[in-house]
Amino acid sequence: MSHALKWLPQLYNYVEVALWPALGAVAAIAGWRQPRGRRAFFFAAAGVLVVFGASDWFEAETGNEWWHPWWLLLWKAACVGALLAILISAWWGARKAGGRG
Repeated sequence: MSHALKWLPQLYNYVEVALWPALGAVAAIAGWRQPRGRRAFFFAAAGVLVVFGASDWFEAETGNEWWHPWWLLLWKAACVGALLAILISAWWGARKAGGRG
C-alpha cells in the first residue's frame, strides 16, 4: 500500500465510531414508536450498537486489527453475538405471537 493511502483504514474505523452509535440512535428513536413489548429489543440493539462503535475507536488506535489484541476480538464478538441474540429473540417473539406486528 502506498504511503499516501496508509491512513485510509484508520479513517474508516473513525467513521465507524460515529456510524454505529448513529444507527443506535435511529434504533432508539424507532423503539419509542413501537408497542411496549417490542421496545426492549430496539433499546437493547441501540445500546449494543453504541458499544460496538466504541470498539472501533480502540481498533483504530491499535493498528486497525480487530483481532488483536485478544480483548478487542472478544469485545467485537460479544457485540455481534448480542445483536444476533436480539434479532433471534425478536423474531422468535413475533413468531410466537402469530406473526402480528
